Amino acid sequence: MKLKGSMWSCIGLATLLMAGCDKSPPISTAEEQPSAPKKQVAFQPDWVPKALGSGNFEVCLSNEAEENGVKDLILPVGMMFDSWGHMTGSLRDSKAFDGEGTSGFGKSDQYALALTARVHLTSDRPCAITQAQAVTHQGFRYRHETVPASLHYNFSAGGLYLNKKGGITNDMKGPAGDAAQIGLLSGTPISDVGDVYRATEDL
Repeated sequence: MKLKGSMWSCIGLATLLMAGCDKSPPISTAEEQPSAPKKQVAFQPDWVPKALGSGNFEVCLSNEAEENGVKDLILPVGMMFDSWGHMTGSLRDSKAFDGEGTSGFGKSDQYALALTARVHLTSDRPCAITQAQAVTHQGFRYRHETVPASLHYNFSAGGLYLNKKGGITNDMKGPAGDAAQIGLLSGTPISDVGDVYRATEDL
């Protein structure tokens, strides 16, 4: 199971604890070299399951959904997804992303989008094609007005949604919010996502 939101909290806590325990200066040598960037895994079309519907975005329940008691789920209009890196495997694999350049709250190269149609996912039909729009927001540093499908990014729902005031709320309630919080929903653009929604600053 992927607990993306919790992952960053744990990393931050571990960093603070390590800093508090070890006050010695870092050891460096002239031999140290910057680490090489990870090689991107080549995208495979069969990573995106066949699904019914029409639109520019495919969304799926992860393979862990049933074991978490999620068999029938309605995703509301306005539910948001943001990018977690290039796909590295099936859209239904909760760990199939590389995190390169796009993951983490507040990163200016992260893409965001929101559903513009209600989506019904079940155990029998865990994936659906629907319509989405790009989202920009100054505070979250979502700055991209178009999400190119050619990037083959994995997008995850984390409990954010567009509220009726034109802003973003970060604590979606109900079954869809619960599924998002434990990382059971992923998606990817199947054609470019535009029609940008410029969210206001209130959360």
